[in-house]
Amino acid sequence: MRIYDRIPGDERRNVRTWIKLYTEALHDPKMARLSNQAFRTCINLFLLAGITDDDGALPPPADMAWQLRKTPAVLQNELSQLESLNILERRDGVWYVRKWQERQAKPPSDAPERVRQRVYEHRKRERNEDVTPLHVQCNENVTSLEVEVEVEAEVEAEVEAEVEAEQSRFAAACFASYAENIGVLSPLIRDEMLDFIDELRTKHLESWWDLAVREAVVHNVRRWGYVKGILRRCLAEGRPPGANGDRKNGSSKEADPSRMTGEERRAYYIPPGFEDVVQH
Repeated sequence: MRIYDRIPGDERRNVRTWIKLYTEALHDPKMARLSNQAFRTCINLFLLAGITDDDGALPPPADMAWQLRKTPAVLQNELSQLESLNILERRDGVWYVRKWQERQAKPPSDAPERVRQRVYEHRKRERNEDVTPLHVQCNENVTSLEVEVEVEAEVEAEVEAEVEAEQSRFAAACFASYAENIGVLSPLIRDEMLDFIDELRTKHLESWWDLAVREAVVHNVRRWGYVKGILRRCLAEGRPPGANGDRKNGSSKEADPSRMTGEERRAYYIPPGFEDVVQH
């Protein structure tokens, strides 16, 4: 089964992956006892785990509800039902598909070097299968060069796909961290987050995301505007969140408005839900 999907709200990056769906599910008593809707949800959760591609981990419930177009209450009921059937499990607040690695492990023949070797041998046979022995020698150099160019293109495509997969995993981890510590994501917030996520990955500063979220939690300002202000200031100053006095007197757990940017002060003082009403 092959999946073509996108991280919600992101029109710039395609995510392509695949999962194995075993035919034994047709006769599995656990699957057979599911209602039609629960069975569909179960398969969709398998697909989400394939997109996340992190040992069977699923996105935060709020994200799953949004992607599957369900209310949180309905989704929670189905998650609990699948957990009771040992199809899902919850670890450290994250939902997982059980036995994911066991079921989805790739055989050695899928290793990149094995794939490249098969492609190389196939292309070589394809190019030479109709060539008579008299012409094999004169065509050998040209054919080898063409095959090498094509293999290089295949390798570049694989590397690019792996980079995109890694970007997707990092984005999913950032979304999960925010949802767990700050609050529910909206499509608009998700779009803004992706800009910072891309910049952090480009500059190899992935750890700064959790540091910024931690600062918001410590200061008890659980809003995206505050996290965004921290990231923007730290990226401009070239220092990680929490360094050089982000906290008042180095230890207080209250935010210091005098050290905030205008955006951070706005997030600090304006109650949630009134951001578009109150103007400074």
